[in-house]
Amino acid sequence: MEIKDLLTTYWSQVTLMLFAVGFLLKRILDNKSKKIEINHSLFQQNRLIAVKLFFSKYAKAELMWHQIAIYEILNRKIPTKEIDKIIFPYLNELEETLLELKIYFDSNDHKYFEDLTKGLLSINEKLLSIYFDSDPEKNLVKKSNEYSFYKDEILTRNKAIMDKLCLTVKKTFES
Repeated sequence: MEIKDLLTTYWSQVTLMLFAVGFLLKRILDNKSKKIEINHSLFQQNRLIAVKLFFSKYAKAELMWHQIAIYEILNRKIPTKEIDKIIFPYLNELEETLLELKIYFDSNDHKYFEDLTKGLLSINEKLLSIYFDSDPEKNLVKKSNEYSFYKDEILTRNKAIMDKLCLTVKKTFES
């Protein structure tokens, strides 16, 4: 029996078989498409949560630098262990969220997050260098001003980085 005879004799069964195969292929492709869509949606959702967490931790760390008792620290009224207990929890939490963001952003976009974090860490380094500076020419006011000017410079630079970062994040979630 030839294919022509087979198709003319069993045309309804062949049509039904083709319909069934087509339906199964459509279902398989739809399921695959839904899985990809769900994975992408979850990825975007987790990415947004990580960004929000970073912004929250960054804001807390920045606020800590504004509220820290610089005169008491430089006047050595607060022991170094207490200073560490004030500063490091905020900076450590910020670095934790920075690591999580590495999962969700490529290195070019992640660099903005790193630069913001490095800026806040550099304020700590500056405070340490001023705290342990033994130059007798520098009094408390000079040390305090040096710290304040540096902190303001870094926070101004971080604000510009934050503006660029916000644009990048918006573009990321628009697409």
